[in-house]
Amino acid sequence: MRPETSDSGAGSAVELPATSAVGTALAQEVERRLRASPYPELRRVRCVTVAEQATLLGQANSYHVKQMAQQIAASVHGVKSVTNRLEVVPRKSRQDEQPAVFNEAKQADH
Repeated sequence: MRPETSDSGAGSAVELPATSAVGTALAQEVERRLRASPYPELRRVRCVTVAEQATLLGQANSYHVKQMAQQIAASVHGVKSVTNRLEVVPRKSRQDEQPAVFNEAKQADH
């Protein structure tokens, strides 16, 4: 049986009840798997579990990465459903991230 998943908008408020020791261990396993994924931005994703419900919190740089986080969480033994509250925030273009370096290199060519 596949866990249920839902994709909630990042703008909605999240109220999460306290977790049990089992829930905490489950959240830690989800976070461990996210950190071990080939997607570096998933290392900052937080997971909160209540019973067998995992909620993902944080940011992803694309919808693909957001979906991969959800699939990873759903694959953890003990997770019955996943609520994906990751906000998609695209990365700036490489030129936008380092305009000074880009401009200096461009000027050196002239």
